[in-house]
Amino acid sequence: DEPILYTGRFDMVGEYNKGCYVLDDKTTGQLGASWLNNWKLRSQFSGYTWGLQQEGYPCLGAIVRGQSFLKTKFGFAEVLELRPNWMIEEWFNQMLRRIKYMIELWDHGFWDQNLDASCSAYGGCSFLKLCQVKNWENWAKNEYVRSRWNPILGEREEIECEG
Repeated sequence: DEPILYTGRFDMVGEYNKGCYVLDDKTTGQLGASWLNNWKLRSQFSGYTWGLQQEGYPCLGAIVRGQSFLKTKFGFAEVLELRPNWMIEEWFNQMLRRIKYMIELWDHGFWDQNLDASCSAYGGCSFLKLCQVKNWENWAKNEYVRSRWNPILGEREEIECEG
């Protein structure tokens, strides 16, 4: 019976060409065309834009700045990603559908696996081992500490495992 909170953290709200934008800095090993195209439909920036709009800021999108620090050189890139109202509306409606689906999964005590790039992206999934064993429920009780993240306090609390 707890509320579902949509949270995120960006680096700054700023003004560019008389418009309000979210500014987010990213570090990477490689800059270039593919890095610049990473952000076109990124939900992270749609969510930030929507959130600021809900608080009364006329946010138009995001400015994403990338820095690469390599052994022999460093690089910098910047991209402006606009989020028109129709795109924010599509993002919001899809988010609501996903939340309804998450609640349904919670009610049934079942979670779908995401058997794709998420297993190795951003340093890998901490639950990868669970997907590789048949009776993961028994295995997880001995290998993982159950905790709850509180995004408002920015704290994690350990909770007792059931069963």
